[in-house]
Amino acid sequence: MRHANEWNAALEPVRIAATAYADMLEQCRAALPYEACGLLAASGSHGEAPGLIDRALPVRNCSRTPQTAFRFAPEDWIRQTYAIRSQGWQLVGLYHSHPLAAPRPSTADWLGWPEAGSLTCWIIGPSADEAPEARVYRRGPNAFEPIPFAVAR
Repeated sequence: MRHANEWNAALEPVRIAATAYADMLEQCRAALPYEACGLLAASGSHGEAPGLIDRALPVRNCSRTPQTAFRFAPEDWIRQTYAIRSQGWQLVGLYHSHPLAAPRPSTADWLGWPEAGSLTCWIIGPSADEAPEARVYRRGPNAFEPIPFAVAR
């Protein structure tokens, strides 16, 4: 049995429940024209590799420039991480949106993103057909590494 912090997300696609995926996209849409941000959690036992992301938990963006940056509001971060722990869920990812840019990590993302081991970084941005597009990354030692994902129906 692998511990969650040993999970190698690059070996297989990250799986997210359709409801959690829709919640995350809706939270990003509702925040427009500002960047949205939040946490992704998986149910299951601690000490096991997370199987399915089934919670998208919003965290208020308290950046002074929310149109182009995000900063997790500390009180929301505490409330949501407490909810994750008290329910026995696992924190497996963080997400934020790029309302005006492609869903690729920016220099600001690199500088501000925690070196958080196996936590995934989800970025939601506009696509050519105006529908939101999500991309998933993990921060490696020198760059963000793309990770495939699948929406579980």
